Amino acid sequence: GHGLLVPPDDPPALAQAVLEVLAQPGPASARAERGREHVLRQHSVDRLLGAIDALYRELQGRAA
Repeated sequence: GHGLLVPPDDPPALAQAVLEVLAQPGPASARAERGREHVLRQHSVDRLLGAIDALYRELQGRAA
């Protein structure tokens, strides 16, 4: 995974997740790097422009 998820409004779960990260910095660092790579891959400017271009082409095809 890309990180740790905790339920909303659950301070004990959040505290446990923080303690886990502090106790095991190696796996936490690896998760952070995977998350960074995922964001860069999925949300790059080139990908966004490609998605917008595809949307415009699809809408243009519907209007024709």
